[in-house]
Amino acid sequence: MTEIINSNYTKPELINECNRLILYGIRTRDYEGTKKVKDYLISDVEDSIYVAFEESVYTLILYWIRDYEGILEYFRNFDSLKTADRGKIKPDNYILYMELGRDIYTTGAMIIDSINKSNLKNEYKEVLILSLYRQIMDFNWEGAVTDYEMTSHKLNSMANNFILTHLCSEFNKYLRSQVKEHDTPVLLGSCEVFSGYGIFTNELHSYFRNNLAFGPEFGLYYSRFSLSLRGYVGQSKTIQDIPYSRGTWTKDSRAETFIPQAFLGYTVRNRYYWFMHFQPFLGIGATDISPSSSDLKKFPDLKYAGLDYTLTYSIGLKIDLSLDKLFYLYHGSPYFWLRLRYCYNHMQFDKRYDGFKGNMHYLTLGIGFYEEISRKIHTQ
Repeated sequence: MTEIINSNYTKPELINECNRLILYGIRTRDYEGTKKVKDYLISDVEDSIYVAFEESVYTLILYWIRDYEGILEYFRNFDSLKTADRGKIKPDNYILYMELGRDIYTTGAMIIDSINKSNLKNEYKEVLILSLYRQIMDFNWEGAVTDYEMTSHKLNSMANNFILTHLCSEFNKYLRSQVKEHDTPVLLGSCEVFSGYGIFTNELHSYFRNNLAFGPEFGLYYSRFSLSLRGYVGQSKTIQDIPYSRGTWTKDSRAETFIPQAFLGYTVRNRYYWFMHFQPFLGIGATDISPSSSDLKKFPDLKYAGLDYTLTYSIGLKIDLSLDKLFYLYHGSPYFWLRLRYCYNHMQFDKRYDGFKGNMHYLTLGIGFYEEISRKIHTQ
């Protein structure tokens, strides 16, 4: 530290060297030495031009060195501190932030235990733990395996309960703006290509084999809601001869199933929301089962043999698995995922054709991506 102080470093270089010492001090559990470097940066290096720490990095350092009074003081004054730092040059703390964040996620239980064993008032302990949980939640996507049995919904409930219990607490403003999760609605566009398998039921199952399917899907997502359009194309064969007004649709002929559909879905929050989304949905569309285009060219009269488009209601569940977060790819739009979808289709053929009562279940696996179209700017 003495060598750094007596060097000819510029201020940005001095800040970077001190950050290196802070990380080293935390790694070696030299909390007192780390505190001295931190205090030096704030008292002797920060000025009207330069800031020593990004806000998120500063609180992580204080948690690590167990400076709980310093954290509480920051919570009390965070609004005025942010205003005072506005326009100043901030250091590139990304590497320090990531290193401290990964460690605080995996050893957060030790810090929580330290807070609980401290001589602080229970109110202060609650605030410190709530804020630490927010830090831990922010690093959830990094893939550490420590399980705190915490979700954003649960953390929001805990913060709300604190605010209602301590209506005049000096920390409520900080909890509302920095700890509670605020939904930032984003309009997303999505594209998917899928393949799957469809199973007919009842009388339809007596006439047509199960089908192999493929197709595209396009969607719009806003907050937890989605609206998507899908084109399901299934390939199967007839199981028996099917007579029609001008002849017979013979056994083992190719049959093509077309189902254009529109779905309205709603995403359900869950403890694995950071990389796995569950979305039940309702849909409406139409189903057509027809001879193949090659057979229609050979035998034009077969156009009278198919089951023309009929109203179809759908219900089901889709599960999106984030490829970005599963394999630690870059984080930003577009977001890539795998999608597993189950859909039950209630078709109305029996209302138009005698003896063709039946529905269809299908299961598909797709790959696609979300792309941000617009983001609503959220102000606290």
